[in-house]
Amino acid sequence: MAATNKAKSLSVLGKNRQEEIREKIKATLIVNKLQNHMDGTLELTATQISAAKILLDKALSNAPLITENKTEHSGTVNHIVAKRPKLTREEWLKTLAK
Repeated sequence: MAATNKAKSLSVLGKNRQEEIREKIKATLIVNKLQNHMDGTLELTATQISAAKILLDKALSNAPLITENKTEHSGTVNHIVAKRPKLTREEWLKTLAK
């Protein structure tokens, strides 16, 4: 039942988006296996590690590039901090009436 729901939800997405999602899932699975190996909870052979590296490189090279927008300015920013004077109720009312 869950598989058919997944298939239906994926059919709504375009083919390119489906492929992107599959690539991300594959990369995540590879990274999880390598992390488990590093933690000592999973034993991998040198061949498996090499294959994981190749597959991960392929998945990352196909991933869309993420660019970061940076806003730069040249100039000075002045912050003026002042305390409000203590006013009586009548003084506040006069100020608001202006």
